[in-house]
Amino acid sequence: RPSNAGRPSNAGRPSKGASAREKKAARPSKPGRPSKAPSVAGAEKTEKPHTRPTHRPPPGPYKDPAGTVPADFGVESIVAAQVGKVLDLLKMAKDNGDLPEVIRVGTACSGTDSPVLGTVLDSEVLAAAGHQGLVKFEHVMSCEIEPFKQAFLARNYPGAVLLPDITKLTPKDKMGKTAPRPYYTENVLGAKVEVPDCDIFVAGTVCKDFSMRKSVYRMDLEDMGKSGQTFFAAVEYIFANRIKFSVFENVCNSPWSKMREYITGVLEISSLGKSSAGGKKVVTSRKTTGEDERFVFVLKPDGQLEVETVSRNAGVRVGSILLNVRDRNGSERPARLPKTSSCGVGGKIDIDELVNELDILPSDFLVFDTALQGYYAHKIKVDSKKYGLPQTRERGYMLVWHESQGDAGLGEKWAELVQELEYPLQYSLSEFLLPDDDERVRRFREVLRGPLGRRAKEDVESAWKGDWEHDENCKDVARAKKYHKDLGHSPEVRTVTGWGKNGIFKGNAALWPELLGVFDSRQRDQIESFTAECAAEERPRDPIHSSYVWDISQNVGIASPYNRPGVTGCLTPGGWMFMPNRGRVMLGYEKLICQGIPVSRLALGMESEVQLSDLAGNAMSLPVVNACILAVLALKPFARLREAERRQCMRAMRDAIPLEPEATPLCASAREMLEPKEGTCVAFKALAQMWQEAELSSILCKCESSGSISAASELLQCAGCGISICRICAPLVATDSHELIARKVERPTAPCGFMQKLRCAAPPRLLLPSSAVEALQPARAPADMAFSLAQVRRGEGCWILRYVPEAERRPSAELKLFVGKSRRHDGFEGLRGELRFFTKVSNQGGKVPAVARMRLPANGKRPVWERRGAADEVDLKMTYSDLMPSYRAELGLKAWRNETFPGTVQIQHPQLGGTYTRLSCRGTVNQGALWRGDRGFLYLKPDVDRTGPDVPTLSESPAADEAESFALASLDTAWSPLSRAQFVRAQQVVWEKVAAVHFHILDEVLLVTPGEPMWLTSEAKRAPVNVASLALPGDIMANLVPGCTTKWQELAPEGANGGQTLRHFMEAVASTLLRDGIHESFRDWQTLEGNGWGACQVCAPQPPASRWGKRGTRCYNNEESVDFELRMRQRPKPWYIRVKFARDGGDHGARAEFAVRPVSAAHRAAAALQGAASQEDGITCEWRVVEPTQELESAPGSFQVNNSEMFKPAPRPSAFLKDLYERQAKALRRMQDIEAGKVPFDQQEISEHQLHGVSWLLEARATATRKLPGGVLADQMGGGKTVTTLALVASDLDGKRKAPPPCNAENPQCKATLILCPANLVRQWDAERKTFTGSALKAVVIESANDLAKVTIADMQEADVVIACFDLLAEDKYLNNL
Repeated sequence: RPSNAGRPSNAGRPSKGASAREKKAARPSKPGRPSKAPSVAGAEKTEKPHTRPTHRPPPGPYKDPAGTVPADFGVESIVAAQVGKVLDLLKMAKDNGDLPEVIRVGTACSGTDSPVLGTVLDSEVLAAAGHQGLVKFEHVMSCEIEPFKQAFLARNYPGAVLLPDITKLTPKDKMGKTAPRPYYTENVLGAKVEVPDCDIFVAGTVCKDFSMRKSVYRMDLEDMGKSGQTFFAAVEYIFANRIKFSVFENVCNSPWSKMREYITGVLEISSLGKSSAGGKKVVTSRKTTGEDERFVFVLKPDGQLEVETVSRNAGVRVGSILLNVRDRNGSERPARLPKTSSCGVGGKIDIDELVNELDILPSDFLVFDTALQGYYAHKIKVDSKKYGLPQTRERGYMLVWHESQGDAGLGEKWAELVQELEYPLQYSLSEFLLPDDDERVRRFREVLRGPLGRRAKEDVESAWKGDWEHDENCKDVARAKKYHKDLGHSPEVRTVTGWGKNGIFKGNAALWPELLGVFDSRQRDQIESFTAECAAEERPRDPIHSSYVWDISQNVGIASPYNRPGVTGCLTPGGWMFMPNRGRVMLGYEKLICQGIPVSRLALGMESEVQLSDLAGNAMSLPVVNACILAVLALKPFARLREAERRQCMRAMRDAIPLEPEATPLCASAREMLEPKEGTCVAFKALAQMWQEAELSSILCKCESSGSISAASELLQCAGCGISICRICAPLVATDSHELIARKVERPTAPCGFMQKLRCAAPPRLLLPSSAVEALQPARAPADMAFSLAQVRRGEGCWILRYVPEAERRPSAELKLFVGKSRRHDGFEGLRGELRFFTKVSNQGGKVPAVARMRLPANGKRPVWERRGAADEVDLKMTYSDLMPSYRAELGLKAWRNETFPGTVQIQHPQLGGTYTRLSCRGTVNQGALWRGDRGFLYLKPDVDRTGPDVPTLSESPAADEAESFALASLDTAWSPLSRAQFVRAQQVVWEKVAAVHFHILDEVLLVTPGEPMWLTSEAKRAPVNVASLALPGDIMANLVPGCTTKWQELAPEGANGGQTLRHFMEAVASTLLRDGIHESFRDWQTLEGNGWGACQVCAPQPPASRWGKRGTRCYNNEESVDFELRMRQRPKPWYIRVKFARDGGDHGARAEFAVRPVSAAHRAAAALQGAASQEDGITCEWRVVEPTQELESAPGSFQVNNSEMFKPAPRPSAFLKDLYERQAKALRRMQDIEAGKVPFDQQEISEHQLHGVSWLLEARATATRKLPGGVLADQMGGGKTVTTLALVASDLDGKRKAPPPCNAENPQCKATLILCPANLVRQWDAERKTFTGSALKAVVIESANDLAKVTIADMQEADVVIACFDLLAEDKYLNNL
């Protein structure tokens, strides 16, 4: 049980700033960091080198998500379980009047305001369970100082008062004391508002000063860094407003004991003599000398003792009055000096003398006047992974409550409740991550490939001079060398990143080359070090094939290569969390998911990747803080229970059923629609024959994993492991160990075309008869199962079709069909399938195996289904020869430099036997352990989550992800290439052909018809146009869209479960929509009538006017900016989806309509045209709906810029002294025509809007016929561009001088042409002016801000040309005078 009694001493422990290696030395017995293994010299010895034990005991296998996405429902399930546990206590609290009618919640420094999101989920869970209104929450206040987080909070919590600075919540009077209520302060818009009161206040005070990452200078509360300022401000707000309950959150290393003392006013005497580490002050601040100030009191005339100075390990303010001394039983006596004391009025007495004068025992407490505020505090330590999240995030939470709510014992009971609200982690980290083909991952990768990524790579290469390893001036080099030395690793062996001199690298094929290019040398070396350390465990692991998360933003001495299996380490705002098995870093969006934030509910704006990571790193884990809040709500009735009743209540909480809706069973009307028809063999055969197209459009190189197809016309494919690499990526990938075969290919430019073709060929619905269900799973109640196509995904060498049962939100089964080519030794080409059933028994832990598999070669006639039988236990006799270096030896681990793997393994067995020869493939297979024989391959199938050992596997394919279809046997996990066991027990996989297993094609129940325009408002120009209507069974709709009624209801990603519902619905109907396509009437451009395009304030709100501030910064009015952002969010959506039942109950079917708002999209396109508001009548707009197979209008392509040959030469300007060349004169004529407005051009802007889950794209095109306003004079170097430009300036010089524009303070204009150029060309321009015009052109030449200061307004008015350098615009003298 968490307790506040006592403070643990840290004597003998390493300092908080110590490195991980120093901690290891201080704790030599810790199994996670033993000393390095001794070197083994000479020939191979029988004695094994000292190996590292496995770092942490692995947990049990995680559950299979059973075809669902935990990121979609994970936090909702956790909250439902938590609410279900305290439901009875909440009812009791409501009946007893313990809860106010509306619970007002305020937050401060919580980043994403996850406490508020938790209360929203609580309310939804209660409402869904029929307890709506049992607990009502109101979010009254958020406090955040960072501007981008303020914008985030304003978008997502528009009803709350948003304040910028927690330190200004309680204004001070002239004496420095808290002013009387009401309190007023400025909100983020600068408006004066009243500071709200609240019932529950959640404060995530700044943790940066207390962080363990600050290894040198960690500040204390009294240093008044950000951590101290925010804490004291929060305490002042609590005291001033008499807040009933408050929850503080911070890192475990925070000075929690002092924080409690500052709040309660009670100081434990025994704590004063202890070390200040471990929740107390670590004296490493710049502001102190390392010696604590003495705890000294001064005697006042009234006999009270006032604190004059405070030791740094005491949470007492200077000026506090010591009231009483409290013994361990709670009895108090006044803290008055005896008359015999030698200390007189105004005299000083330190704490040691006071203890003697008042006979204070070490177990006593000092009570100060802060205790009159009447607050108690209790701190607990929690870990996010104990609340269902795949993250080790240890944090301290402290409950602060007023004495009116209960006595000091309330804290222990709150801690018990919080602990009972824990939720076991169900799924591993990999299930919470985005797939590599997700749009967010694709955008991140495009940024790395774009200008920003190239610039970052260039910066790294320019800073990388020679070999970083030999840079003696870099402290990171010394740290890295020490790490390699302690590990016993040869630093020159770099098998993962292959980095070398001057930034050159050739990385593993699994890593993103564009990401590896922006890593610096330290980070690349850290990846090598951590890879070697993971291999040095007792059971070696290969991080390229196992799930690890490394924070490479920290040095090797601080970050750890280990994290709990299936769990990431603590996510920090600036951490680069590298995942070697995925070849990339964790995105900010994924970090939010790992914090339990329901991202689909958030209105994200233009936050950058850095800002999203900041939001996630500073957020409170939602299930954790929600448990703390629910425990507060249930605290009073729980505290009133007697001890036996509390124990019974806690047992009931453990057995509580989560308040989650169950899936609707298949109704009778739907069963009647299951009319199977023949044709499955024909359809499956058609899919099998598409294997070649499927392979060519699949992922054939790591660079294609995010949705693209390489432009390379040649692929390199390994004859051993089967890995393929495009010719473009080959120079950046380590391929020396592979037997590569060049292959010329003609591939499509994008995969979407084949996806459309595949959807049209695949059966949309399949029926598995009850006889087949019974044959495959006898324990299951026999019933027909209708499957619908839910997803089409692109895989490596194949495409994957995923079918799930209809009318089930959480699938009880899953059918996967693979179309393409496998990496089997004979290169299986065609169609294969895997069928799984998910039950409570089969899904207790670990991946659920397939109960049946199917194969249909491209030249086959019928699909062959096989059922998984009971595995046969067999004994294999194995002999070994041709020894060669092992995985650890090849990694450069000196202790294992003589360790070997067998080059040849001879297996004796009738079906599995043969000679298996080790292939040279490295990096693409686990631990480089791959042997090929006549009957298949032998390799170590990695346990990706590391919850168990890697499994030696005999398989027809070398790819571990194809083992489900092609595995032959699994060897005893005690065997490894190092064990050399002669007899090995194995489980031989048995597949039995079954004629009873077959699928039928069902009639399509989802019918698409082109719709007619539907009118939602009387304003016709904004009305949606119905593109397609969909009819579907009512029971399917009831499960896809919970809460659907007979009234039209819009499906949108916002709101309760909006994102999940929309995604599930679109997955279910996408196949039908894409198969039937868009009516041809919508595919061609259609003109929209009307004018004023781009000026609609509803569809295209105009941004606020900009103003110029100091130093040339652009400024906006805060209130106008927030209003603009809200109006942007309220714009009519380009796509509109609505659903309803035909009649009550859903038995008579349902309907869905998919509509577009072309007018809204057209306004957005027109608004992007330059000058749209001023020339609105000259804009025309068109629209169309594009299918994936259609060519996009905005697709990039080649274009041509014409030269000036068709123009007549212009005459020489009168002010010019020399003639122009003919091509210069023609260019001059063209430029003169442009400036005279004689050259028209069509300016176009296209806005594109995709239908969620379907590749349909609404395109709106706005065109404005304008006069060309300018151009670019392009010519080869030395072609006379300067002369031609001066000729343009000199043209019609007299006309320009006759009508000079007015120049005054309101209109500071002049007729001169401004020329900006590099500083070294300023004088060259002026020299050219004199050469060609003499003194005809009057010039002002400005090379610096000093030159500009000498120029008058009259000089500017008289000048024809002003020549200045670019650097002037960045000079302080110039900027400060704007």
